[in-house]
Amino acid sequence: FSRGLDAALAAKERPEERVAAFMAYAFDFIATHPCRPLFESESGFVMSYLLDHLPALRAELVLRLGDALDSVPAVAAGELGRDELADVVVRLFASSWIIPESDDSSLVQSVNRILQIRSE
Repeated sequence: FSRGLDAALAAKERPEERVAAFMAYAFDFIATHPCRPLFESESGFVMSYLLDHLPALRAELVLRLGDALDSVPAVAAGELGRDELADVVVRLFASSWIIPESDDSSLVQSVNRILQIRSE
């Protein structure tokens, strides 16, 4: 995850681009993760996996994006802290794993609209 995220963020300089690139990469990572199909047959294993790994994803989000998270209007206005925003986003990741979208790109676009992130 970290190596792929580094590559996705490498060419992004503006905070909004960094946040949008993180969202797209993270949702794609989850959508294509080899454990995703296991939820149907091994839901206990997948829930345990998520509980073990999502805190690290939340930490990666805050660590890798840092000040870029301040470009999200709710954070800029002081309505949410960086950690709170990261927690909400990670919960969206988890829900998309458990309840797959028929169109993952549409989900990423919806999250970007909620966060008011414009990708170019």
